[in-house]
Amino acid sequence: MPNLRSAMYAHTAQRGEMPVKHGKNPTRRQKELIKARRLNPDSWMVTKDTPTEMEIVHRITDSVRVIRK
Repeated sequence: MPNLRSAMYAHTAQRGEMPVKHGKNPTRRQKELIKARRLNPDSWMVTKDTPTEMEIVHRITDSVRVIRK
């Protein structure tokens, strides 16, 4: 039986892309940071939140941005 994970991401590996991380809905404070960058917080998910930066992913286009705090 083939490795299921490798089969799931075979199409992205052919193009040299990494699969996008699953994000979570932003909290109120995170939404305020996103709004301060003139972005719509309803369109973005948070994938990484550290004391110095926050990584967000667009819900539709899967584009990734890093917001410095």
